[in-house]
Amino acid sequence: MFRKWIRKFFLILSLFLGILLFQNCSKSGFNATETVLLSNDGQGIPTPTPYATSDDLSFILQPSSQKVIVGQVVTFRARGASLSNLPLTYQWYKNNVAIAGATSTSYQTPILTKAEDDFRYHVLISNANRTLNSNQATLTVQTEDEIVPVADLIIAPSTVDPAMSDEFGDFIVQFNENVSRKSKLFIFFPASGSNPAMDLLIIKNAALNGFHAIGFPYANRDVVALLCAGDPDVSCQAKIREETLTGADASPKVIVSVADSVNNRMLSILKYLAQSFPAQGWSNFFLGDQVIWDDLRLSGHSQGGGLAAFAAIKNSVDRVCTFSSPADFDNDLNIPANWVVDNGLTSPSRYYGLGSTKDNIVPWVNLQKIWNKLGMGAFGVPVNIDGVGVGYNGSHMLNTSQGTAGNGHGIPVVDSVTPKNTNGKPLFVGTWQYLCFH
Repeated sequence: MFRKWIRKFFLILSLFLGILLFQNCSKSGFNATETVLLSNDGQGIPTPTPYATSDDLSFILQPSSQKVIVGQVVTFRARGASLSNLPLTYQWYKNNVAIAGATSTSYQTPILTKAEDDFRYHVLISNANRTLNSNQATLTVQTEDEIVPVADLIIAPSTVDPAMSDEFGDFIVQFNENVSRKSKLFIFFPASGSNPAMDLLIIKNAALNGFHAIGFPYANRDVVALLCAGDPDVSCQAKIREETLTGADASPKVIVSVADSVNNRMLSILKYLAQSFPAQGWSNFFLGDQVIWDDLRLSGHSQGGGLAAFAAIKNSVDRVCTFSSPADFDNDLNIPANWVVDNGLTSPSRYYGLGSTKDNIVPWVNLQKIWNKLGMGAFGVPVNIDGVGVGYNGSHMLNTSQGTAGNGHGIPVVDSVTPKNTNGKPLFVGTWQYLCFH
């Protein structure tokens, strides 16, 4: 009997101590079910210890390690919490040395070189009572030759949707798991009569910079400028763009079915990729039957660049980078087409462009007028990139004088004519990063 009472006594005592321990942990901010939201994006990077805590302070978001290509920039993010609700301060460190001015919840690096490979970053949070260091995040900076390449995924439109035509070429899809994801989708529209296979270099470059990337075939058989030449309808070009984008019967000049519209093709290819490759994150770019335009970076050459800009007028997108475009210009009135405005749904601050002073299809003087009408001139005068380091004084309007009148139109981006170094690498890679991938 005595032994029974002893066992009961210790059982009651254990329960009592357990309750006290639970209450004490709750007061100190520890919660066994609460973990840090860590964004390692499936890159195989070790996950730091969850929920670092120091009585009053804790991290609810830790900086994550990242792998990038040379020339890219990286943003590290963290977020702290204080049980006492005292104000928090942040100080970021690189290799345990405080970074001047880096005192917010995020820190963006300058343009990275190979010299920054294997640097370590962390942040210190503080309030009036305590300080707490985050985990260390490792930065891996790789040259293009160090990144394992991936093969192009070539998909016929009719494979995605039998109602879609294969006339305009195949989708070219690139996704490289050997770099950290940017969680942005890069869409490239080729020029009139062209197809994505003619612009592979920039599509591959997008993937090397951490973007999901698609070379996008669309109804581009006819040249918009020629279709509207001499037409008194000042909205001629806008109507063609509208029908190409939506499939609505907006223009008598073209016939684009709803199935072959950019809107349908984009949603359809994303759903196809999400179903075929669920681990790659393609489902992040649509919700139900709606494309999440805010996470898209639209780009293109010539007619394709005009389509990118037009789509960005109609939708709020993350960025637009155009090459030798937009080309929509009313030569009779000597002004840009009437759809070219600076008050569309995408801010002018998100438009960037590269043209050629030797372009005999889209004259540089006309391209400047179009870009200024889009509001790009607010960010600096045009800068010639030849022999100039990346940075360009923050200008959104760039040009090159390389090439001749015969190839100037394609020089900025088309594989066959864009200049290359002795190793066959495009000379404008750094410019492409500045325009499209930072």
